[in-house]
Parts: sequence; C-alpha cells; structure tokens
Amino acid sequence: MSDIVLVSVGGLGRVQIAESNGIAYIASYMRKFNYECDIIDPTIDGLDVDEIISQIVQKKYKIVGLSVLDSISAVTIAKKVKSLLPESCLVIGGHTISIGLHKKDSYYFELLQIVDYAIVGDGEITFKLFLDSYFNNNIDKSLTGLAYWEDGNIIVNPLRSPVEDLDSLPFQARDTYERYINKYDFPIVASMISSRGCHHNVCTFCSIKEYSEITCKHVRTRSISNIISEINYLQKRYGTKEILFDDDDFIINTESGKKRIKEFYNAVLDNKINIIFNIECRVTDVMFEEFELLTEIGLKTIYLGVESFYDDTLKFYGKGYKYENIEKAIFSLNKLGFSCAVGSPLRLYCGLILWHPKLNIDELEVTLECIRKFDMPVKSFQNKLEIYKNTALGEYARKKGYKLDHTNKYEWTYDNPDMILFETKINNFISTIMNFRDKIRFLEKTKSKVISNKLVDFRKELDELCFSFVQQIISDYKNNKEFIEEKYYNKFDQIKEIIESENNITDIPYEIRRS
Repeated sequence: MSDIVLVSVGGLGRVQIAESNGIAYIASYMRKFNYECDIIDPTIDGLDVDEIISQIVQKKYKIVGLSVLDSISAVTIAKKVKSLLPESCLVIGGHTISIGLHKKDSYYFELLQIVDYAIVGDGEITFKLFLDSYFNNNIDKSLTGLAYWEDGNIIVNPLRSPVEDLDSLPFQARDTYERYINKYDFPIVASMISSRGCHHNVCTFCSIKEYSEITCKHVRTRSISNIISEINYLQKRYGTKEILFDDDDFIINTESGKKRIKEFYNAVLDNKINIIFNIECRVTDVMFEEFELLTEIGLKTIYLGVESFYDDTLKFYGKGYKYENIEKAIFSLNKLGFSCAVGSPLRLYCGLILWHPKLNIDELEVTLECIRKFDMPVKSFQNKLEIYKNTALGEYARKKGYKLDHTNKYEWTYDNPDMILFETKINNFISTIMNFRDKIRFLEKTKSKVISNKLVDFRKELDELCFSFVQQIISDYKNNKEFIEEKYYNKFDQIKEIIESENNITDIPYEIRRS
C-alpha cells in the first residue's frame, strides 16, 4: 500500500477525458526512485471535493500532494484532510501556486497556512528530495524550490534550476490513461508533451507567460528519438491509436523549428509508426510545407490559438498579429484539407475568446461574419475572458478598479454596458441549443448512414437558427428595434419535436461529446 497520493485539484464534479500531465510526470519520477504513489484524478469519475477527501482519508496517506488549479477546492480539501488525518503531510504545487508564492501574493497565504509545504517551479526533483528528507525524519527546509509558513511569515526558498534535459525524465505515468481504457469501449486519446514552455510568451491573459518568467524563459524540448520511444511504448503496451501533443507550441516558425518537424517526420517514417496525432499551434507558426509533412504522417486535428478576428482585440490580448495573418493561416490549412466544419476528417479548431471588457457591436458583427466564413461551430460564441491576478491583463484590471473574486480572478465589466444583454441572450440561447445538439451529434455517429445523414440536416438547421439569432439581435440593436427572441425559441421547439418523434433521444455522457 502506498503512503503517497498525488491529487489533481481542478475540473471537479464533471467527467472528462483529460490526463493531468503534471502529476503524471511527478508520479513516474517518484517511482523511478522506488517511492510508490497513487494518483487521484477526479475527471475519471467526476469526483467532487467530498469524494476526493473520502478516498484520501480511507487510505490514510502519509503524504498528500495537491496539484492546484482550483484554489478554493484545495483549501476545502486541505482543511478537511488535516482535521481527519492530522499526522498527514500536505504538499501543494502547480504553476499558479508557483507564481503566487514567488510574488508573495496574499491570496495564497491562507492555503499555505493550512498545508505543510509548497513546491515552487518544476516539481520532480524538489519533491523527490523532500520525500528523502521526510522519510529520514529530518525535513530539509532549506531545499531550493520549497516554500512554507513559519512564525507568521511565508518563506519561499530560491527556485531550483529547471530540468534542462527532459529526456532524463521517465515517461509520464499512465494510471489515468489505463483507467480510461478500462472504463470506455472507444479508443482513448493519449496525452503527451514534447516540450515545456511557450516560444512566444506574449499573450496578456496567460499565466504560463508569468510562470516562464520566474522559472525558465526558454523552451525545453525532448529529443525526437525520446518522443518516438514513448509513442512506441504507448502503442505496444496499450494499442494507442491517437495522441494529443499537449505542448504550448508543438511547432515553431524558425529554422530550428522547421528542422525539428522534418526530423520528426523522418523518424515516424523510419520507424514505420502508424499514429494519429493532434497539436496546438499559434497562427504565425502555420507553415504550409511543414504542415503538409505532418499531415502525411498522421496529423488529424489542429487547435489554432486565434482568440479574436478583431485587430484591436488581438492587440489587447498581446497576440502580435492581425486578422490578415489569421485568414492566411486558415486558408493555408484549408488547402491541406483541414476545416472548422463539424465532422471534417481533418479538423481545425479556432479558439476564440469573444466576451471581454472592450467588446463592441462592430466586433460582435465581425466575429459572426468570420465564424460563418470559416465554417466554425456555433459554440465558438461562448468563450469568455478570465482575467487572473498574476497576468499582464491582471495589471490592466487592477488599474481599471475591477474587484478580485474568491478565486483570485477579476470581476470585470464591459466598457459598453449594452454588451451584457448580448452576452446573456446569445449564451442562453446557444446553451439551450447545444444541450440538445450534443445528443444529435452523438446519434449521428451511432446510427445508420441514412438516419445519420438526416440528423446532420437537423443539426445544421439548429446551427443556422443560432446564427440567425445572433444576426437578428445585432441588426435590431443597430436599427433601434426591439429584439423578439421568443420566435427563435419557438422554432427550436418545433425542430426538437420533429427530431424526438423520429429518434430515441437520450442523455449522453459528458465525456463523449466530441464536437
């Protein structure tokens, strides 16, 4: 029985397929030195706070490591575990914790007073050395990368130098992946990282930029041979058919970046690897020749960080490019067969952050035009900007006088108050449609071709209804007319009734909603 448990504290209460790469790497590094540890990943079964606490207390772990994305839940878990297992040692970590403690952010004082220690920066080596001292009954408080509360003060030791040679780390643990495989009867996408850090570090809303500033300003990469070895391992052990490279930037538009892609291309061919893979990419890193090579060896899905189609907003987000660059990148990928359209065999997802303080009616109209122009799904309207304290936009929010909420995010408001009406009405309507549309999409994949084709037509009709809703609310606003939303809800009810009369519509699990 293990004395150590690592817990991912984020995404609680909902089931989704998403491996926690951070704790998976720490677990594998601990096991390399014979420290057996369990992993609790709440996304597998949709665990809530109480269920996580129950699992920890039931097994009476001596060391409880919390990888913190959700600080509020982490405080609740820590308090309860400490009350029920007072002899346990609680250690927290994660990039937001690291940034906050390094900057002596008072928001994290409460959490550090409840737990025993925190790891600041890359966790593998510091946590291993901490365990050495803990099990020798002589905790070394001088460890670089360690933070703790003592005599009413936060003590944050100097940061440990990050791991430069990523090949020296063992492959991430696959506890969560194994459980997904055993739970579901469809192929599971394995998560991998081929590098650590962001090549650009310019996005004003991103905390990774701040984390890089305090830990390692350059990107660290794994060798291509090491990446190929892990792919081979996954395929031989688990029969893995698809991989998500969860890097901040898998591809970079530099000579060394182009060389790396060609090396990866050759290695996949030389090793006769048959794999589907998906990547995240920046607009300015789309290069036709390199993406053509990647597509040839199995690239299936691209997550493109567009964020906005409006130049003023792109500047606000610190993206460093304009709409013309976005259009060029999308059209270039279209030539290779990638499309934003639902059901496309080569899928392009353009990430947008539509709702933000500076939003105006012109941008909303431009966004609608571009979403339709590029065949993007209607849910592209739904993403709202979150402004965290320790980011560049956090400083903007502070100067604007926005208040911090209980999660250390700013409660921002629109410069144009009318945008509240648009956000509320558009999101309410699209959410109503999406809750039903997800079920249609699931049926498309499971029914016969004849039925499926008919369902596609119904889904497209629902999508068009959403677009018409947005178009009409914009038009009525510009022409000082009253927007009548009831007719759109009535039309949805009519379509829904027809579909339900012809098909058995049932609830579907969250984790298999793919598009």
